[in-house]
Amino acid sequence: MPDTSVTSDAILLDWALAVAAVLAALHVAAPQFREVLRRHTGAVGSLGGGMAVTYVFLHLFPELEVGASLFGKRIHVLVLLGFLLYYGAEHSLGLREPKLGAEVSKRSRFILDLALQWVYSWLLLYSLPDSLKTESFAIIPLLMAVGLHQAHGDFEMSEAYQADFDAWGRYVAASGPLIGWVTDLFVFKDDPLVSSVCTAVLAGSCLYKTFKHELPESGHSRFRWFLTGVVLFILLHFLAGEDFFSDRIL
Repeated sequence: MPDTSVTSDAILLDWALAVAAVLAALHVAAPQFREVLRRHTGAVGSLGGGMAVTYVFLHLFPELEVGASLFGKRIHVLVLLGFLLYYGAEHSLGLREPKLGAEVSKRSRFILDLALQWVYSWLLLYSLPDSLKTESFAIIPLLMAVGLHQAHGDFEMSEAYQADFDAWGRYVAASGPLIGWVTDLFVFKDDPLVSSVCTAVLAGSCLYKTFKHELPESGHSRFRWFLTGVVLFILLHFLAGEDFFSDRIL
């Protein structure tokens, strides 16, 4: 009989690498989308935010059932910590900014935003559910969700720090998903403990980024586009044969 485990591992490798490559390419190509995003930033941000939040609730939260078997209810505390990690880092720098010069403050803010974006991209790849890695059609809504979410984040960084972002920041950001793929493959492969912690932190950070950036004020967010993102993500997964209402872990 053929070794089906080898075939399965190859599929996981191929689709995970494809996701990493696409996300890295989007980071590098961010300046090419700047004018389009400037004209439609509310729609793009809200659409990506709706899809990203749906990904958290329908994929990452069910994945936390694995973590619940290791941590119990404390796994939900890790989700909260992921939220607080991002909020606390930005808030702490905000408190220090008045004591810094304008130039130092701007550079510190850029480095922090870039670091948080890098960690977020790394977590996205390392925490990618195996169920998505084996379904070619299911990868499409995932790429749309994280791609739009990431593109909006890159746009906000490039608007505030265009020179640094274009010169080197986008390449640093692009390394995040690629290193996340390498980490999943060679460092913490099949480690349920690390995977559960990272998935929980990713869920919390994704919720914070959406609340902070895609849902800031009614004048900048678009509820109809946010709702469209939610419906589109669910519809595409139903077309792919996913059943979000079954009892199994997705």
